[in-house]
Amino acid sequence: MRLGLLYDGLYPSLAAHLLLAGLLLLVSWSTLNATLALIWLLLLLLVLVGRLFSGYWYRCVSSSVDFDVERSLRIFRVGAFLSGLTWGIGIWLLFPADELAIQVFFAFVVAGMCAGGMTSLAPDRISALLLITPALLPLISHFLLQADPMSLSMSGMILLFLLFLVATGGRLQKVLQHNDQLMRSISDSEAQFRALVDNIPGITYRCLADEHWTMIFMSDQVDPLSGYPASDFINNAVRSYASVIHPDDRAMTDRVVQAALKAGNDWQVEYRIVHHDGSFRWAMERGAAVRSLENEVICLDGFILDITEQKQGIKQIKNQLRAFATLHEIVSGSVKDLRQQLQQALRLGSDYLELDLGIVSCIKSTSYEVFACVAPKEMPIHPGQVFQMGQTYCDLTLRQGDLVAVDHVGQSAFSGHPCYKETSLEVYLGMPVEVAGQVFGTLSFTGRMPRDKAFSDGEKMFVRLLARWVGAVIAGDRADQALQLNTIRLRGLFELSPLGIALNDFETGRFLEVNETLVQAVGYSRAELLSLSHLGLTPGHYWKQESVQVKKLLDTDRFGPYEKEFVRKDGSSFPVLLNGMLVVDPDGRKLVWSIIEDMTDRKRIERMKDQFVSTVSHELRTPLTSIAGALGLLAGGVMEHFPEKTTQLIDIAHSNSKRLISLINDLLDMDKLLEGQMKFSIKTHPLFPLLKQSIHDNQLYADQYAVQLKLQTVADADLLVRVDEQRLQQIMANLLSNAAKFSPAGSEVTIDLQLLDASVKVRVIDQGPGIPEDFRSRIFEKFSQLDGSSDRLKGGTGLGLAITRELVEQMGGSIGFDTVTQGGTCFWFELQRVSRFIPGNRIKE
Repeated sequence: MRLGLLYDGLYPSLAAHLLLAGLLLLVSWSTLNATLALIWLLLLLLVLVGRLFSGYWYRCVSSSVDFDVERSLRIFRVGAFLSGLTWGIGIWLLFPADELAIQVFFAFVVAGMCAGGMTSLAPDRISALLLITPALLPLISHFLLQADPMSLSMSGMILLFLLFLVATGGRLQKVLQHNDQLMRSISDSEAQFRALVDNIPGITYRCLADEHWTMIFMSDQVDPLSGYPASDFINNAVRSYASVIHPDDRAMTDRVVQAALKAGNDWQVEYRIVHHDGSFRWAMERGAAVRSLENEVICLDGFILDITEQKQGIKQIKNQLRAFATLHEIVSGSVKDLRQQLQQALRLGSDYLELDLGIVSCIKSTSYEVFACVAPKEMPIHPGQVFQMGQTYCDLTLRQGDLVAVDHVGQSAFSGHPCYKETSLEVYLGMPVEVAGQVFGTLSFTGRMPRDKAFSDGEKMFVRLLARWVGAVIAGDRADQALQLNTIRLRGLFELSPLGIALNDFETGRFLEVNETLVQAVGYSRAELLSLSHLGLTPGHYWKQESVQVKKLLDTDRFGPYEKEFVRKDGSSFPVLLNGMLVVDPDGRKLVWSIIEDMTDRKRIERMKDQFVSTVSHELRTPLTSIAGALGLLAGGVMEHFPEKTTQLIDIAHSNSKRLISLINDLLDMDKLLEGQMKFSIKTHPLFPLLKQSIHDNQLYADQYAVQLKLQTVADADLLVRVDEQRLQQIMANLLSNAAKFSPAGSEVTIDLQLLDASVKVRVIDQGPGIPEDFRSRIFEKFSQLDGSSDRLKGGTGLGLAITRELVEQMGGSIGFDTVTQGGTCFWFELQRVSRFIPGNRIKE
């Protein structure tokens, strides 16, 4: 900075040198040697021109990166010394010896030059000394050499002047150094202030409180906000800041500021800025007045923030909230009719998007049908209209397979579309509508006037969500229609079913739904029946069995088949067969669906059949026994020998009579069991001898089928059971004969035991074909045989297993069967155990 001050004062200093030299020569020319004067003047001009070029050189190189400050300072000092030396030479050559007035004038000119030089060279004391010393020493020498009092006085005064200049130059240098420090400090402070202002998020300003808001200072951040540099606004050089405020906001902004100034408060105001490109920006300004001690407004300070993004964000949020509110209003509408729902949704959607026309279309092949719509009266669009797909904008949507948004069709790639040529609709926003995963049609909104901005993400999301809702509503309407149809069908089946059907509350047993068949069966009216529970129709002695069925229902979600009785309204009872299942309704309540079959007619027929069979059996038993006996005698050869053919006929008749006697005995046994007339002699018996005896008694029968009966494991004699010995042998005979009949030749039928907590399970396991799935539920029923199967070919009455079940249950046991994994069937029955099973015994072959 010091070097810059020296070179800044160079040109005025050179001009002063030239002016003083000319004045000196002009005043004293008559007393001077003209030749020497011209020589000195030429020498002075050469020095001044040299210094002039040094100043130009400094201007050229001072801004370069490798600028050498010390070198430039040395060059300047040499120039100052040459200037002073040239003046000294001029004094030495031109000093008039006898002209005191001229001598004094010389002294004043040189003193003036030195005083001016000392001032301009004050930043560098060395340069000042190099200028004034060689200029004044010759003058002092001349006065001293004259030796007269006046000359000596003059030399003394010049010497004092020299010392004064040196002292004054030092003082000036300190002042300049101090000023230099102040300027550096101010520059640093200004740089810090600039950096601080540049980092403040916004525009910092200071302006006058005039009508134009004349800016004293404004930070550079005004450029992005307005499109103009800050220099345009400083002192209103190009434009005032007030001129870029939106015309509609200027008066309001001025009122806010003036009101704050009047009240002595800060102000905050939002307004629009007209950008250089013509767009609008939102600004928020906060400011305060700077006041004097007399409370007069000096200027205004403040900052301005660009809040355009915040405003846009707030606007977007408001639009989104408005969209959500519109969607909520659509979804929560109370209208149930599908088309009315869609029309309401289209109307609200059109209002939100500020578009004229809203349509839900149904696409069928290449045709476009208006399914629902809202349109101005002057646009002839109504539901049911059909257009060619290619004539509609929805053709674009379906080809795209996603949302299509065009804010100005006439300036888009779709300006040649047939729909635009025919309708001139400028705006289109459409989305495919899917129902059950298939494209149903489109949801679209169109407008006649182009939009001034593109559709926002929020508006696009609104249409996407609305299209999903439309698809869901249409799918729901279809489901409702299908449900109503199914309900009508099921209600018809429910009411027309020949079986009683009931729905009961699981906890209370109360009837919730009943069909007409059940109402007719019990004799109550429907209203009366719905006020009762199923226990109200059940006799008390069935309640224990009811608890068993309830447990089964909880364990398996099903119960039955289960026979019981219902009590009619008149007090009479009738047999029923129940099957049911447990369901849970949407509220979590457990319900029971039941199928109730009135068994009255079936029981009556069974009784008639049983009575008929019993009567026939008793009537046939005696004659058949006689016939069988006679045939046995004949077959045994009691009579004389018959021909071979006759003998064969007698054997066949004897065999068939034995089968008829067996059938009649089974029928009579079953009749006795059902009537409770069969007598049982229940005693404690060891199980081992009974099983061994049954194998011995039935092995001969099994040999007919080449089947071996084998006792796999048995118990000690300590294992006792309570049974009727004769009936146990009958049970084993039925199970072993069945197993032998259905086992392949060469196989084994094994008898095994399983020890349970209070009983023992006897198992008879064969290797036969097993029991078909559809026959398993009927296997213990009377006269049950597989139609067209080997069962009939192998003989049998179909009563053996039915009698076996009755015998086991009459002795307090239970019977069942399991399918063996490797093939075959395992029939088992359980008997009450008296002593514990001691393992380890095996039958010896």
